[in-house]
Amino acid sequence: MQYFSYKDNTKEYTGSGPAQIDPLESEKQGQNIYLLPANAVFAAPPEEKDGFARVWNGTAWEYAEDRRGTKYWLPGDTWQSEPHEMKELGALPEGAVLERPAKTPEELAREELDKAKAERAEAVQNIAVEVDGMVFDGNEDAQRRISVAITTADITGQQRVDWVLKNNTVADVTRGQLEKVLALSMQKMQELWTKPYEGSHAE
Repeated sequence: MQYFSYKDNTKEYTGSGPAQIDPLESEKQGQNIYLLPANAVFAAPPEEKDGFARVWNGTAWEYAEDRRGTKYWLPGDTWQSEPHEMKELGALPEGAVLERPAKTPEELAREELDKAKAERAEAVQNIAVEVDGMVFDGNEDAQRRISVAITTADITGQQRVDWVLKNNTVADVTRGQLEKVLALSMQKMQELWTKPYEGSHAE
């Protein structure tokens, strides 16, 4: 005689074993009476079934959907929400989905704009302009330094200054050349500044 065990909490089938004869009851009744362990029955469970656990309902075995370990999202969750995890026997909650919610059109547009702004920042940082065969940095820091140099020249009357070019060599440049560098740099930056807002981008 076999007995079939189940868990105390979930009642799901855990295995079987040979039942031991109860000698006193067997002698009293004149037939073999078997001992039944706690949380066990003599009724055999049904065959295994993928995605289901075999559960003792108190009178018989039945199949219970087993989605434990499944990660899911519920209505109201967003793409940033951590997934829920099924920890009990039974079907997933109503409305549960197995794929992370998609980003909204507004979120996608914002993400695209942020990416375009980052590309713009990199392009602005790498601005370079050529004046009289010399290549100058033209980014925002360089523009500020050039503006200061021009203002200083106006105050002191100095018309030439040593300037570090983009290739890190030092050149003797004139105030007029710096003015050209500043104008060209600002023009390039202005061209780049509206790039993130072209096409489908929105401010």
